[in-house]
Formats: sequence, structure tokens, C-alpha cells
Amino acid sequence: MIRMVPGEMLARAGSARAGGPLILMLGGYAGLFFAGLGADIWLIWKGVRGRGGTLAERARRVAGSPWREGDALLLVGLLGAALVLGWAVAGVMWRGYGGGRPLPADLIEQSVAFHWMIVGGVWCLLKARRMTWRRAFGISAAGIGRGVVQGVAAYCAMLPPLWAGTLLYRAGLRYWGYNPGLQEAARLVVEAGGPWLERGYLFFVAIVLAPLAEELLFRGIFLPLLLRRMRPWAAVAVVALFFAGVHLDLGSFVSLFVIAVGFGAAYIYSGSLIAPVVMHVLFNGVNLAMLILLD
Repeated sequence: MIRMVPGEMLARAGSARAGGPLILMLGGYAGLFFAGLGADIWLIWKGVRGRGGTLAERARRVAGSPWREGDALLLVGLLGAALVLGWAVAGVMWRGYGGGRPLPADLIEQSVAFHWMIVGGVWCLLKARRMTWRRAFGISAAGIGRGVVQGVAAYCAMLPPLWAGTLLYRAGLRYWGYNPGLQEAARLVVEAGGPWLERGYLFFVAIVLAPLAEELLFRGIFLPLLLRRMRPWAAVAVVALFFAGVHLDLGSFVSLFVIAVGFGAAYIYSGSLIAPVVMHVLFNGVNLAMLILLD
């Protein structure tokens, strides 16, 4: 799973040359940040005024999705089997490299065993259960435009708390003697060499496949199941903790948790998985573009 977080951009910003594209990108990102501040102020004001419906009412709508615990267990079981099988097959395939393997191979293998397995598994479940995308995830052709706008607005609104949480967390890690660096998966994507087709596939995974697959699983299936048993913010936080934890990267844990809380909140408030998918695409795509310019 490929993740790029704000602290990793800061780690390279000090040594980067200020070129035209970089200045434009940083200026655009600053614009998004301040737009997010305005959105946060508006959301707080709206919440104080009690407008837009209560969180509990919206959470009940998401919790009413047709997904069952058995569906989640089946997908998790398939993912576990696919990952184990993938590691075993890859270990045999790459044995000729003296115990090593080409670095991008890990990401390609992971995308097949995890991301493609999720998309394929969800599609098969939808067909087997005769569910529509609208019934399962609130996705409809008529609602795509609205969902995209909601996703962009929610992404901007998450930038201020994301940066605040990231800077405080990474400062704390350094205080305790841990120096967080660039996440290995992000480094491999940014510095990927080899055939253009391989590089293109890694970018496709980071910007398109990973956001779609992970939102289908974490927010689309896990979150509604937890909303039936827990209070809305507790369910959002638990899914966010799980999402951040499975990435196995201490330096990006809080960043991933904060943005995942935003993904969950966007799904609850919009009622459509389009909004968190758009947020996820922007999060990965913007950070990846900035890391490339800062490299």
C-alpha cells in the first residue's frame, strides 16, 4: 500500500531547488490549505447552528447498507490467502537473485494480491448478492458530480488538521530519538526506474487502484458494519486505526489516521463512497507529485 504524507515532503523541501513547477505546485497546495481553513470554519459554524442533519441520522443511513459480517470475513480470508500465496510464489520466482529481488516487484505483487483481489472480490459479491453499486456504496451515475465536489471540499478541509497532526507527531518522534524518513513504498514509486510500463503501473496503483480498493474495503464494508455496533465517531476512529496500522509505518501513522478519519466522515456525511475515493485520489496524487518535484 503506497502512502505519501506531509512530513515526508517537508523532509525534502529544505534541499530542493525552487523551480517553476515546484513553485506553482507549492502555491496551489497553499491555496488548497487556506481553502481548507475556510471550509473548517464554515463546518464548525454549521455544526454550532445545528444545520445539515445530525451525525447519528447520517450514520444510520450508511449503517443500513446490505453488507454482512460474512462478506467482510470472506474478503479478509481471500486477502490473507492471496498474500500468503503471493509471498510464497514470489520467493520461488526471485530465488535466482541471490535471496533478493527487484524492489518494485514487492509493490507489484502487493497490488495484485491485495488491491486487485479487493476489487475483484467486491465485484463478485455484488453479482452474487444481486446488489447495485448505489445500494452497496451509494454510488450512482447521477451523483458522480456531487460526490466529486464533496470529495474535493472534504480533502481541503482535512489539510489543516492533517498538517497540524503530522508536524506535532513527527516532532514528538524526533524528541524520543526516532527520525522518520521517507516511507519505503513512496520512495520506490518516486525513484522507480526500469521499463516505462512498470513505472506507469506503479503510478496507476498509487493514484487510482489503491484509493478505489482501500475505500471499498475500509469505508465501504468495514465502516457500515461497525456503525451498527458503535457510536459514529468511535466506528470511524476504529476503522482509521486499522487503516493506519496495516501500513506498518511508524512515521506516517498519525497522518494516515487523521486522513482516514476524514475519509470516514466524508462517507457518512455524503452517503456516497465517491467522496472518500476522491479524497484518497487527491491525497495520494498531490503528495506523489510534490515528492517527485522535491526529489
